[in-house]
Amino acid sequence: MNHSERLVPQNRMNNGSLPNVKRTMLRSIDLFSFFSIFCVLALPAKDTFSPYTRADEVPQSAAALWKSYDSKAEPLEVKVHHEWKEGGVVSRLVSFKVGTFKGAGARIAAYYCFPENGKKNPAFVWSHGGGQRADRRRGHYYASQGFATIDINWLGRPLEADLDPENKWGTDWGAVDPSQGPRFYSKALRKGWKRSLQADQYTIDPIASPRNANWFLLAVAARRAITFLEEQAEVDPERLGFTGFSMGGTITSMTATDPRLKAVAPFVGGAGFLHIDFPGIPRTSIGNHFKNPGLYQKTIDPSAYWPSVKCPVMFITSSNDFHSAFARIYQSMDLLPHQNWRVTSNLHANHGPGPEQWVLLNLWFQEHLAGREQNIPKTPPSTFKIENGRAHFSVIPSSLDRLVETEIYYSYDPNCVTRFWKRASATREGDTWKANFKVHSQLPIYAFALCRYRLAQAEPLERGNTTTSFTLNSDLHTHIPEDIDLGAMTRLPKTGLVDDFSKGIGSWSSRDQSSIRTYKFQDPELDTSAERKLALIFNLKKDQPLLLGLGVDSKFLGNGRDLGSFNHGRRIEGDGPTTITLTPADFKNKDGNALEWSGITTFSISLTDQKTKQKIKLTDSNAWQVLRRIELVEDVKKKAVPGGLSCKKGSGKIFPPNSKFLQVAGHDAYLALPEGVDAGQKTPWLWYCPSDYKLPGKLEQWMMKQCLDNGIAVAGIDVKGDFGTPAGRKIFTAFHKELTEKHGLTKKACMLARSYGGTQMYNWAAEHPESVACLAGIYPVCNLASYPGLKSAAGKYGMSQEEFAKELKSHNPIDRLAPLAKAKVPIYHNTGDVDTLVPPMDNSFLVEKRYKSLGGPMTVTIFEGQGHNYWTGFFEDQAMADFIIKHAKNQKNPPKVLIIGDSIFGGYSKALIDLLEGKAEVTKLGAVAGYRIQKETFWHSRGTAKYLDFGSAKACIVDFERFAKHLEDTPYDVIHFNFGLNDIFRGRNGAWHNPVDQYAKDLAKIVTLLKTHGAKVIWANITPIPANAPHNPEDDELIYNAAAAKVMKKHGIPINDLHSVVTAWDGYAEWKKGNDVHFPGAVYSKLAEKIAGVILAKFQGSEDSTEK
Repeated sequence: MNHSERLVPQNRMNNGSLPNVKRTMLRSIDLFSFFSIFCVLALPAKDTFSPYTRADEVPQSAAALWKSYDSKAEPLEVKVHHEWKEGGVVSRLVSFKVGTFKGAGARIAAYYCFPENGKKNPAFVWSHGGGQRADRRRGHYYASQGFATIDINWLGRPLEADLDPENKWGTDWGAVDPSQGPRFYSKALRKGWKRSLQADQYTIDPIASPRNANWFLLAVAARRAITFLEEQAEVDPERLGFTGFSMGGTITSMTATDPRLKAVAPFVGGAGFLHIDFPGIPRTSIGNHFKNPGLYQKTIDPSAYWPSVKCPVMFITSSNDFHSAFARIYQSMDLLPHQNWRVTSNLHANHGPGPEQWVLLNLWFQEHLAGREQNIPKTPPSTFKIENGRAHFSVIPSSLDRLVETEIYYSYDPNCVTRFWKRASATREGDTWKANFKVHSQLPIYAFALCRYRLAQAEPLERGNTTTSFTLNSDLHTHIPEDIDLGAMTRLPKTGLVDDFSKGIGSWSSRDQSSIRTYKFQDPELDTSAERKLALIFNLKKDQPLLLGLGVDSKFLGNGRDLGSFNHGRRIEGDGPTTITLTPADFKNKDGNALEWSGITTFSISLTDQKTKQKIKLTDSNAWQVLRRIELVEDVKKKAVPGGLSCKKGSGKIFPPNSKFLQVAGHDAYLALPEGVDAGQKTPWLWYCPSDYKLPGKLEQWMMKQCLDNGIAVAGIDVKGDFGTPAGRKIFTAFHKELTEKHGLTKKACMLARSYGGTQMYNWAAEHPESVACLAGIYPVCNLASYPGLKSAAGKYGMSQEEFAKELKSHNPIDRLAPLAKAKVPIYHNTGDVDTLVPPMDNSFLVEKRYKSLGGPMTVTIFEGQGHNYWTGFFEDQAMADFIIKHAKNQKNPPKVLIIGDSIFGGYSKALIDLLEGKAEVTKLGAVAGYRIQKETFWHSRGTAKYLDFGSAKACIVDFERFAKHLEDTPYDVIHFNFGLNDIFRGRNGAWHNPVDQYAKDLAKIVTLLKTHGAKVIWANITPIPANAPHNPEDDELIYNAAAAKVMKKHGIPINDLHSVVTAWDGYAEWKKGNDVHFPGAVYSKLAEKIAGVILAKFQGSEDSTEK
C-alpha cells in the first residue's frame, strides 16, 4: 500500500505549490512585478456562487437554479491520499474540491476504484445514504464487474481508521454545513440536518433561497464527482451514470438532469411530492417544514427535476419505503419525458431492497453504460377499471420464456409506508394475467403487478450473496374517491387470522433469511379490536426448547399516532401443537408506552434452537411445520352471549333483542321487530334461512342488528335441516303467510341463507318470485349434486338415488333460476375461494354464470384464503348489509350522471357534485391537465399518462375506442358534455388546433356515440374568451358555438347555454379585458347551479331553459 499523498495534475500543479517556473525567469522579474503577482495569489479565492441579496434574484425553478452553474469551471485540485491494488482492481482514497463558499474551500473525500485493464471504462458515481459513509468494498466489487466508480463521502463521517486514523483527509465543508450534525460530522456547524430554505450564518444566501437547502450543496458535490470521472484516464466520459441510496437517491434525482449522464438508478430515495400528505392522513409529508413550500416544490423537490431527465431510469425500492413512498415513485416516473423507466420493489419491506432488486443495478448499468445487452423486459403494460363494485386489473408481461411468476397486489390503505399489500387471486388468459377485487365506497384502491424473471445464471452481488432472479413492477394504478373517508375501514368485514402459512410466507419479508416481518396488522380487514388476544400456534418437538422473539414497531402511522418499538421474548417447549396466547401488556417498551394491536405497523418473529443457539430459518418451508398459525382471537370469557340478545331456554340459539317466539305449521319461529314500528305501515323484513337447527347464533347478530337499526324486522323458522324439499317449501309458505297477514310485514321479503339453507331459500323463492325483494347468501348450497351429493340428497327427498337423479332439475336450485331472473330479483353471494365443502365453482360461480345469462342481476364477492368456516368477515360484511337494507326499503338507485369537459369543467365540477349529492351518482371525465378519471383508467394516446384526455373533441377522437368501451361498460342516465377551448387553441402559426369544420365532424361522431347507449345527452356551449388570451383569440368561441349548434340541432341534442351565464356576470366587462380564459369561484358556482338545474330537470322530463 502506498501511503504517500499526492496532487493529481490539474493544470500540472505539484503538491498544491506554484507552477514550476524556471528560476532564471524569476530573477529577471523586477521586484514590483513579483510583489504584484504575490498579492494576486494571496487574495482569497472567489466564491463559487455570488450571494442573492434580493428576492427577485432567487431562481423560481430547478432549471433556473442550475442554469449558470458549470461544474467544470473550477479546478478539482484532486489529492490521492492512498492507493492500493488487489484482485485486478486499483483503489484510491482521494479528495477533491467541491467549491469555495463564504470565503472558505470545501473538499469532499471519496473512494475511486477502477479495473486495472488499461482501458477506458464505463463509470458511475455512488452517493451513500443518511448516517452512512463511503465504502471501499463497494467500489472494489463494481470495478471487478468492469466499472470505474467514485463513492463520495458527503456526510463527513470518518473513513476507515486503517486508511485515515487521524481523520486528516476526510470531508471538510469549510464554512458551510450540509451534514446531519456532529453525531456524524465532527466539524458540523449546526446541531442537525437543515431542510428549510431560510438563511442562517452558514448559508450561501442571506435571504430565503433554494441554495440554502442542504440538498443544493450535496447536488453540487455530485456534479463535481461527475466532473472527476470525466477527467480520469481510466474512464470513458461518454459512458457515465449515477446512483445512490436513500438520501443518495434524492441526490441522484437532483443530478439526473446532467446531460453527461447516460443512465441513473436511485435506490429507496428520489421520489418527489414529499410536501404532499398521503390522501386522508394529515402530517405524512414534510410540507410543514417550509415557510415557502412553493419555492421548495419548484426548485428542490425531486418532482421539479424528473420532467427534465432524459436518460433511462431504474428505480430500486421497497414496497413500504419511508423515504420514497411507493405512490410518489410512480407520480415521479409519470413526469419523465420518455418511457424508458422501470420500478423494482422488495415486497413487504421498508428501506431495504433484496437481492432480486440489487441485481438490477448491475443489469441496468451493464446495458446502458457498458453497452452489453441484458434484455431487461419493459415495464409490463397493465389496465385497471372499476365496474359493478369491483376493480378489474390485468397485466401483460413480456419475455414469457424467462417469466417465473406474476403476482397482483392491491390495498385500500393510502399510507404508502405502513400499508399491507394483499395478493389477489390471479388467473391467466393467454399472455394476460387478470384479477379482480372488491371496491369499497369512500376508500381508495392501489393495485400493481410484480413480475419475477429468471436470470440466465446466478449473479454474484456486492455483499457476497447471489440471486437467480429479478423482479419488475407494472405501473401503479390508483383510484381515490373524492369523498374519501378512512373511517370506512372500520366498517370492512373482519377476520382475526394473521397467517396460517398455507401459502408460505408470501405476506412476509426477511433480511437475514431467519426472522420474518409482516405489515399484516395494518390490513384493514384484520380485526385488531383491543379485547382480542394474540395466539401463536407451534408444532413443537419434545426436548427441543425454542427461544421465541417477537418485535413490534409502531412507526410512520402519521398524525401523531406512533407508539414506538416493543418486544417480547420467552422460552417455549412442548410436544406437538402448542399455543402461546399474549395480550398487548406482554409487549415491553422502553418508554413505558402501552401497545395497541391496531397501532402495529410491522410485526417480526424469530425462533432460536436453545440447544444449538442457531436461529431457525423461517424462510425455509420446513420451518412452517413449526410455526403453524398466528391469529388475533376473541376472549371467550368476555364473548359468551352478546349483551341484549335473547337466548331461548334449551335451544342453544341466540336471537335478536326482544324477539317473540311463534309456532307455525308445528315449527318454531321467531320475529324481532325494530323499535318505533308504525302500526299503519307494512314493515320490511329479513328472512333468515340457516342451515343448522341450532342457528341463528352469535355470528348472525351483527347483520341482524344492522337491519333492526334501519327499521327492518328479522324473522326465521326452523325447518329441521331441510334441503329445500317440497315439504319444507310448504312450511316456508305458511310462515310467509303468517308474517305478512298477521304481523304487518311486507309481501316481499329479503332472504338471507347460510350454507345449505341456500337450498331452502332458492327452492321457495323460485316458486314465489313475486314475494322476494332480494336474495343473499353466505357460501350457500345451490347445487345438490355438489353438496350433500345425490345419495344424501335423495334420502332427504324420500327417493332412491336413481329416482332423484331423474327428478334433479325439478329440485336443484341451479336449474330453477329462470323465474327469479324474469322477475329481476337481485342476488348477492359471499363465498371463499378455498371452500372445499361447497366449492364456489359448482355453486355460487355456476349460479352467477347462469343467472346473468338469463338476464338476472347478481354480485358474488370472493374472500381470498377463506373456506367454509366461521370467519366473521362473511357475516359482518357491510356491503351485503347495504344490499339487504337497500332492497328491503325498496330504495331506487340514484341516476348516473357523466360530466365531461376541459379546464372550465374542472372549475365547476366540485360545486356541481356537491349540488347533486344524494340526487345523482356523478362521474367526471376531464382534461389531462389534472382531472383523473374516477371510474376507469385509460392510456393516453402518448402512452405516458394513466388517464384519457377529454380536454378537446380532437383528443377524444384519438382515444375514441377506449371512450366507446367505457360507455359500453358503464351505462349513464344523463351525459353533460363540452369540448371547445382546446380545439380553438391557436399555435404559433395562427392555425386552430382543430379547424372548425373538423371540429363539427368530431362532435357529430361523439354525439352519435353518446346517443347509442340510451342516455339523455346535453351539450354545453363554449364559455367566452377574453380580449388578450394568448392562444384563444377573442370571440373565436362564437364561430365554434355556431358550428356546434348545427350539429346539436341535427341530432336533437339540447344546448345548455353557459356562454350567457358568463356574459350576465357583473364582473364580465372587466374580466373581458384580461388574458385568462378561467373564472373566479363565484362564476364557477353560477355555472354549477345552471348545470345542476338542467340535469335535474332531465330526470323530471323537462328541458329547463336548454335550447334545441
